[in-house]
Amino acid sequence: MVQLEVTLTGRSKSFTSDTLQDCAKQFFDEFGEASKEVVKCHTFEVNDPTQFMSIGGNESCIGWLKQMQQGAIDDK
Repeated sequence: MVQLEVTLTGRSKSFTSDTLQDCAKQFFDEFGEASKEVVKCHTFEVNDPTQFMSIGGNESCIGWLKQMQQGAIDDK
């Protein structure tokens, strides 16, 4: 299981699923209209939070989320 935390202007949202691809899809399904507010993405393995990755900046975050959603990045 992985968790994706997306920080938007003034709020944050968390998504947990088996894959990052599923988390990214859930973000765009539920909060796609707020894409311009994204300022940071942080993801980690639920069973081992020391295995994590953080991305900052709107363009970097949205680009990474879109690639993850499309399966362009292998999340295994």
